[in-house]
Amino acid sequence: MKLPDPGNGCEAPERDDIPRPQHDTAAAAILSSKTKFHFPTNAEEAPRFHQELVEMMAPLVSMLKADKNLTIEERTIPGPRGEIPLVVLQSSSPTPQDQTRPGILFLHGGAMIAGDGFSTITQLTGMAHDINAVIISVDYRRAPEYQDVALVEDCYAALVWVGERLDKLGIDKERLMIAGCSAGGGLAAGTALKARDEGGPKLCAQLLSSPMLDDRTNTNSALQFMHPEDESGLYNTTWNRTAWKLVLGDRAGGDDVSYYVAPARATDLSGLPEAYIDVGSAEPFRDEATAYALNLWKSGSQANLHVWAGGWHGFDFTPGLDFAETAVRTRNDWIRKMLVPK
Repeated sequence: MKLPDPGNGCEAPERDDIPRPQHDTAAAAILSSKTKFHFPTNAEEAPRFHQELVEMMAPLVSMLKADKNLTIEERTIPGPRGEIPLVVLQSSSPTPQDQTRPGILFLHGGAMIAGDGFSTITQLTGMAHDINAVIISVDYRRAPEYQDVALVEDCYAALVWVGERLDKLGIDKERLMIAGCSAGGGLAAGTALKARDEGGPKLCAQLLSSPMLDDRTNTNSALQFMHPEDESGLYNTTWNRTAWKLVLGDRAGGDDVSYYVAPARATDLSGLPEAYIDVGSAEPFRDEATAYALNLWKSGSQANLHVWAGGWHGFDFTPGLDFAETAVRTRNDWIRKMLVPK
């Protein structure tokens, strides 16, 4: 069956007209009990969504702060539009202590409208213990208060700040990675592109987990997972279009959009660090993530692509789910390969 190809904001076809992959059968009970977000429909409702995400992450943040094996510093750095808060997380007793360590600049999820420096950081905190990584998480400016490339410029400013202080941070200049999930995955891709274009700090790798890459929201997977009422509170294209509208305003889906904020717009992906891209088969970002990997290969860059059957957006944060644990283990194995010297 030929799928319709509407543009951003068009009327979506009925759900029954589009076949789609189902969520993993083992996940039914988890999905039915999943926390339901009040995703905003306009700019005035965005602060509530931000607060819900921060509150949901609060127990995990408390556990992190109570971990005596971690050192956590909250600080600010100068940015193009004012101070940028950072969270610097590392092992409190790295071994050996006289050697430089890998560094990871992390960009959190939250649809570019929610979250802070602690949000979704648990995706990588194990690396501080496992490989003595120094993790720097960026509390970048969010839409709708700030829009468009303002978000990426904060992320890039943080990368430049890290690059200028590698010695002070104890980071090996050959082992600096950028990473992000969801919105942060898209911003990580955009920041890597900006670093390439502007001759910024050298990155050895980019980790793009379920990345939010394309404001046009018209791929087959975007159409398959359009409606919130069908997704048990899972991220969907209706929400995604709202998020892009808050980020880009009326230009969302149009021609005048920077590839720094929507990296799927980039036509030249050459000269980029090796990428790891993972995504679920049952979520709206599946096809844009897959296309980005294909375009990296087309441009001569290297990419590792994993599409996890039955995975919804954020499935890898679900404890006790076998295929989620496999996804996390596979991703962490790649991180070790890129950051641990042979």
